[in-house]
Amino acid sequence: MVPFALLLAREIAAMSVAQYELSTLLRKDDVGEVWQALDQQLKREVAIRIIPEARPSFLREARLAARLNHPNIAAIFGVEEQESALYLVMELVRGTPLDRVIAKGPLAAAEAVAIMREVAEAVDEAHDHGIVHRDLKPENIILGAQRVKVVGFGIARDSGTAQSDVVALGAILYEMLSGSKPAATPAPLKHVSAALAAAVDRCLANGFRSAGDFAKALSAAELVKPAGRALVVDDDAVTRAIIRAGLEEIGYEVDEAVDGSEAIRLLKGDPYALMICDLLMPRLDGWNVLDFLRGSAARRPSRIFVTSAMEAVTLGARDQEIVQGVIPKPITAAKLKELL
Repeated sequence: MVPFALLLAREIAAMSVAQYELSTLLRKDDVGEVWQALDQQLKREVAIRIIPEARPSFLREARLAARLNHPNIAAIFGVEEQESALYLVMELVRGTPLDRVIAKGPLAAAEAVAIMREVAEAVDEAHDHGIVHRDLKPENIILGAQRVKVVGFGIARDSGTAQSDVVALGAILYEMLSGSKPAATPAPLKHVSAALAAAVDRCLANGFRSAGDFAKALSAAELVKPAGRALVVDDDAVTRAIIRAGLEEIGYEVDEAVDGSEAIRLLKGDPYALMICDLLMPRLDGWNVLDFLRGSAARRPSRIFVTSAMEAVTLGARDQEIVQGVIPKPITAAKLKELL
């Protein structure tokens, strides 16, 4: 059998370990190396992780991980020792690591939730068997053609608990939805439902007892229908930002317009469920937008509110037919929540 010191040499193109013929170095990390190999007895391709100078607990944990049988967990076929090294014969998982997918930009909420539900259910299964991953991160999640696979059970060097695994799931989902890792105080997620954002925040705050509970919360969040599309029309950027944040928190997808002319252009497109429009703006103002909507019922949002810095605004009878209310400025998130 080839010494393990030679297995780690980059210049060697191919060699055999027991009945396995190594062919391609797939990855290298702080634990060791992973090679693609051919099982010459069974004539199937496998992956072999080589762990030099393995501590005694590695073999024990790897043998426990080998007992796992879950469609979203990369299977371990065999565990062997040689001198001070350990090699694991594993399922060869073909696909794209999640970190490479995230590097291209945030994922759509539905896709991110579908991936995380599979990962969370896999982690919950492992925890039920007393196995903690301790190194959950996008690099250890492979997106295959048919299903998601979690790799790396039984090999982590870091200490950790089942609860730290659960918090890591929240961090991964946050990264999928935002494109960046969560800071110590995570920025609010944008363009997701309030129910989904709340589930992620709760997970990051260690609010779920198990990975299974997190998966159930994600399923429940999927059942909450988005509030719809909203249009915010105001020439003041700060006001638009406050209204956008408040609407996104309760589940709206938000578009913005800086004046009445841009608002009318957007209103001629896909319908909106809600519009909040300032009455006084340069160029075309909110009164002009209301005039347009009175003559175009098909493009009229289901709910219309107007805003104004004037202390007393009186709407005419025709305006009252289509406007649900007047929101006095300055506008706060609490005021929006109470109104909507």
